[in-house]
Amino acid sequence: MADFSKGPLPSAEYPSYELQPHGPGSAYPPPTASYPYGGQQPAPMMSGQQQQQATTVVATQPQQMASSVVVVNDTNYDSRSFMWMSAATCFLCFWPIGIIALVFSSISRSHFQRGDEAQGKTCGFIALGINIFNIVGGIIFIIVLCTVILPGIGLWTI
Repeated sequence: MADFSKGPLPSAEYPSYELQPHGPGSAYPPPTASYPYGGQQPAPMMSGQQQQQATTVVATQPQQMASSVVVVNDTNYDSRSFMWMSAATCFLCFWPIGIIALVFSSISRSHFQRGDEAQGKTCGFIALGINIFNIVGGIIFIIVLCTVILPGIGLWTI
């Protein structure tokens, strides 16, 4: 480690670098300056001339865009999810099948709310098929109940 208390550092430990002149006979290239606006060097000022600064202000006015936005909010997904029919068949027909129809109607409604029309229609038609099956099954059950079971036990006479 160098001892700084005795004076300047010896040149053997740390080489000195002297500034070299720039010019025609020099080994170093002249320094380059980058000037804005196309690389032109500003004109030198004459004595007695005052420096003036030019400021360019560009103001733009907001322009109204000629566009129209059409928002279609089709909330009529109840008729396509068949929720009303599923609720009716759940209460008026065979309720376990009605619950399955309610589940598919609910899934259909959630697909419609998310904007997935294809899946919404698919689940809605599945719910419709289950509802039709439930209604037909309920009608058949009532016919069998009234014609076979109740007269057989003596509660109903035709």
